[in-house]
Amino acid sequence: MATATKITITPGRTWVTAETVTAAKLNSFLTAASVDASFLDGALSGFGTSNGTDASHDIDFAPGTATDVDGGSTLQTTTTFTKQIDAVFAEGTALGGLDTGAVAIDTWYHMFAIGKTDGTVDFLFSTSATAPTMPTGFTLKRRIGSILTDGSANIFPYTQINDVFMWDDPILDSTTTTGSASVTSTVVVRSPLGVSVRAILSASLSAANGEAVVLRLRHPDLTAAQHNAILSAESTSDSDAGYVECMTDTSSQVTIELAGLVSGSMTGLLSVTEWIDTRDKG
Repeated sequence: MATATKITITPGRTWVTAETVTAAKLNSFLTAASVDASFLDGALSGFGTSNGTDASHDIDFAPGTATDVDGGSTLQTTTTFTKQIDAVFAEGTALGGLDTGAVAIDTWYHMFAIGKTDGTVDFLFSTSATAPTMPTGFTLKRRIGSILTDGSANIFPYTQINDVFMWDDPILDSTTTTGSASVTSTVVVRSPLGVSVRAILSASLSAANGEAVVLRLRHPDLTAAQHNAILSAESTSDSDAGYVECMTDTSSQVTIELAGLVSGSMTGLLSVTEWIDTRDKG
């Protein structure tokens, strides 16, 4: 719930009061007033996700309200849904949610709230971040998050808090080792494929012979001068570790640069612990 300003206008008077606005009130207002939902373009409240009872294959979707991707309609439900990623979509809770085919291993799936023009809302999984195969009768959609399957087509466990998605068990994503003075490479990290997100990574840098070496991270489209994260190691067998933030590209990549080596070797390690996904909010 949120507190919003309510403005009531009568001839010669304007009253301004504070009122608690729920998702249900907002949807009721839009319906009763026949208001064009485009003025709420990008709005998203609720629709939190979590691993379901069958944590390997099910996702629970909390109640919520959002404008659809085109901004012209509102998707709203007041009940919790459970959808199965290992079964093709069937309308309703505790039923299949996959848009097409069979669930694949080591694959990113995007979660959508979908709707019909009569107000029916359901949820869908798709490998496409923008163009899921829509079930018959459903024309409205809004991406609300992303999940990843493992080598057995099970959903990696995660925890969502608002726009933050946290791995329950982070794994090593990238190891870069060089004996050269510097090296720059673009590496894939465990963040959603098809969208750009702000990844929070556990990073470490080690050097063998005491040179003042550095690790820099940046979005692959940026130049070396535009790095947005840095670690340094400056003494014999020194190392540095910490959490750094870096925007990914839509291929789940970041660019890592190691520099400053005179002799020996240096190694940089990266592991995504969580990511921030605004999910197209305005």
